[in-house]
Amino acid sequence: MSAKVERACISSKTSSMKKLRPMGTATVLSRATELQLVEWINKYRRLGAPVSALMLHFKALDFAEQAGLSRQTFTASWAWRKCFIKRHRLSFRARTRQGQKSPKDSAKAVEELNKTMKETMHKLDIQEAYNADQTPIFFEYVPKQTLNARGARTVWVRSGGKDKARMTYMLLGSSYGRKFTPFFVIKTRKSTVKKRTEENLRLRRGFGKTLWKEIKVLQELHGAQIYGNSTGWWTSDLSIKWLDYHFKHRPEPTRPVLLL
Repeated sequence: MSAKVERACISSKTSSMKKLRPMGTATVLSRATELQLVEWINKYRRLGAPVSALMLHFKALDFAEQAGLSRQTFTASWAWRKCFIKRHRLSFRARTRQGQKSPKDSAKAVEELNKTMKETMHKLDIQEAYNADQTPIFFEYVPKQTLNARGARTVWVRSGGKDKARMTYMLLGSSYGRKFTPFFVIKTRKSTVKKRTEENLRLRRGFGKTLWKEIKVLQELHGAQIYGNSTGWWTSDLSIKWLDYHFKHRPEPTRPVLLL
């Protein structure tokens, strides 16, 4: 056994493997079952629906069970997936390309920020730093990659039309590892009656009477603060309420803190 391991370590192809077994000994799907899986993929793609790696994994397990293979016998591993994609001339394609290009001196900027922050904390005797992060949460998730026929110039992905619908989420944590109550901002329809709109803002955080009953239950259930407005965006008024909620009643109000 030790000689086998030593031989495997010599080759770059096998040195990083966790398992080593002879070619052709793994349990795979029959050709007929694989063709059923390919037809399922093609059907989804004709409808414009994306097929992610996770979807392929679970669907392969379903077809395997129908063929009489248990999940202990056939696991639809990444190695099987790689060979399956190659056999049927498929590939994972990106529906879009997006991202941000970091500036060339980004590492230097981060280093300078850390240095300035530490110097400021030492100078003002700041014991705890807080980091706030505002981020959108989208209601519809569309995978960025999908299985598709190899060589296709255009990769269509159909969504439910709600891929831009979202709410705003404000998180807060401290350098001591503490996590604080999150704030949510949901897009709500404003009342056409001005007096009622003002009442909703003053008494029910922008929600109507009926919806506010449900919102209160959600707040208590999930330990969150939920607000509503016509855009679903964070506003300056919410910033004041957020600061007041988290910092007005802190144990040592005179001690300075750092908020990023």
